[in-house]
Amino acid sequence: MELLLANTTFVKKVSHSSHQFTVEHIVGSVNGSNIMRTYNGLDNTPENFNALFDAHTALTWDENVERIVEGTTGIRAFGVRFEPSQEQKQYILDAPVLARMLSRHPEYIQLHANLSQLVQDNRDAILAAGRIDNVNLRGNTIEQIITQAGNFHSVEDASRTLTLGTEVKIDIKTKILSLSSSPKGYNIDKTLKALSDGNTVVSFFFVGVSLEEEVIVTCLVSIFDRIILDATRIQFHWAGRNSRGVTQLSGDLKSLFGPDFAENIDVSAAQAFLQKLIDLRPQTEGSQG
Repeated sequence: MELLLANTTFVKKVSHSSHQFTVEHIVGSVNGSNIMRTYNGLDNTPENFNALFDAHTALTWDENVERIVEGTTGIRAFGVRFEPSQEQKQYILDAPVLARMLSRHPEYIQLHANLSQLVQDNRDAILAAGRIDNVNLRGNTIEQIITQAGNFHSVEDASRTLTLGTEVKIDIKTKILSLSSSPKGYNIDKTLKALSDGNTVVSFFFVGVSLEEEVIVTCLVSIFDRIILDATRIQFHWAGRNSRGVTQLSGDLKSLFGPDFAENIDVSAAQAFLQKLIDLRPQTEGSQG
């Protein structure tokens, strides 16, 4: 007897009735061979089910179904691969330098203060949303409370342009402080494209919720921060045929919410990581996991 976690994240394709299977028409069945045996270095076995399920909750139903349809039909790729020019590559590699400069910039610091004030102004609504069991619905609801807008599934949930002309794209992430989680990071191609204009940075705005103490803490942090970079994992198995895929954050991120946290960017390490992202090529099915 073989026990496998077989929700949408770990299904590679549909076998039977696959000719009728589309994003709009969910039909068919899955063979045992269609279920991933490993995911991000973790074996799909009962002792890893909790960690695997945490990873699963970071991906939406729509994202998984699109990938499965692509793997099943082989008709078209959903991902759009960004191919930067040499000038754009240089802009991308220069992004950590810009991000480090902004770390101590008064406007960037004030941006965090403004976002934190929005959170405190909506404290009761955010605490109520924090009790939603479904992780995607919970995150989307809190994002909408903060932005007063819908979820657009682009690189950023909010954007601010500083007086020096730099655009800060902000991706809002919710963290229930008492729970372990591996939140989805960012779409790699969309992020590289955003950074390629030469005057854009991308930051996460973490909203940490303690339901027991009814306390909310926040953190605005660059995607190039040391803690974030160390926690960033590339999801090779999830990448579509034309896409570099997505990133996922793993490990303990609680230090981001400490009173002594300060953004710390190692430019060389960030540039090496960006070069790795630029050079990524779609993975074959045989190399997934």
